[in-house]
Amino acid sequence: MPPVMVADRLLPQLDDTVRFIRSVKDETGPMGDEQADVDDDATTMVRRPESGDFAPLEPGVPPERLAAVDGGSAVVLDGGSFVIAAYRAEALDVSQGKIAGPPFPPSPTVTPVSHLNRDAVYCKKYRDLLGCDPESCPHDINLVVERLRNLDEWQQIHNAGQRMQKGDVILVDGSLRAGIKRTDRVLEEVLGNVAERGVSLVGVSKRSVLRFRNSPALPVIKSMGDDLFPGSGWFCRLDIQGDRSHSLGDLYVAKLHPASRFVFRLDVASSDQAREVLSQLLPLSRDPQYLGYPHPLAAVHNRVSISKPEAEDIRHFLRQKALQGGVPPSWWDDTFANFHNVLDRGV
Repeated sequence: MPPVMVADRLLPQLDDTVRFIRSVKDETGPMGDEQADVDDDATTMVRRPESGDFAPLEPGVPPERLAAVDGGSAVVLDGGSFVIAAYRAEALDVSQGKIAGPPFPPSPTVTPVSHLNRDAVYCKKYRDLLGCDPESCPHDINLVVERLRNLDEWQQIHNAGQRMQKGDVILVDGSLRAGIKRTDRVLEEVLGNVAERGVSLVGVSKRSVLRFRNSPALPVIKSMGDDLFPGSGWFCRLDIQGDRSHSLGDLYVAKLHPASRFVFRLDVASSDQAREVLSQLLPLSRDPQYLGYPHPLAAVHNRVSISKPEAEDIRHFLRQKALQGGVPPSWWDDTFANFHNVLDRGV
């Protein structure tokens, strides 16, 4: 196969793209009066921090007990007008640094989602958690799958909040934000439960779209923090610009290991305990494979992700059962065939 070449006609487009990237990188100055975007991806505009917003972070004593919550989902079969989805979530208990839960993750929920049944599937899951019907259902069936996983995650957070005790910590993959309408009521109930029990709740985002106007915020904050506290952990309190009614807790960026190249957005439910809670995460973030990221969250992520072999097993068993139930093999193969797979063999 010939080497990949960049055609001359693409060079002007590449130049324009590089100019855009440089303009984003070099963006400086005040924020002006622009309002923040608030959407289901938690896009949030923040005020550019000053040096006084940063503080060093020393390792604290890790919590005796914590729960790490994450979820995973995958479309295992795509029929065009419908999909077969698999999803699950888990609150993994960790006691004195050791996994205290079952040896295997929960089996995924496997469900068809189509343009005909999406409302019923989504409404049932929503009703189970919130006790009422949603105002609307996502139109896109792939978004329905994502929302089913999100609702499962919040159910696990709610359950963990019921069993954790004073001094325990709940770590959540992602922000503490009501991205689905009305779920802020569930979040507020969770926050009330954990506050009453003396439990700390922290959201850790693997990827963040925090921004200064159009510029990504984390690279700038990381550079500032590393300059201020070289060879040390640190954290920075951030102020959200515009509407923050859907965000619960206070917003930070932190470096949880001095040698890590990564910093993370952290949402902390109790601002008066933020330094203490964040310092508890440093001893949990020393695994060389995930340096700077709390290991319990990495562990639960690996447990709940729907891996390619697991998706392939689900496809295999579904096909086997369908054929035993009278579905013609030719119909199955034609319905779930994807010519992209043929094309991708030559890439």
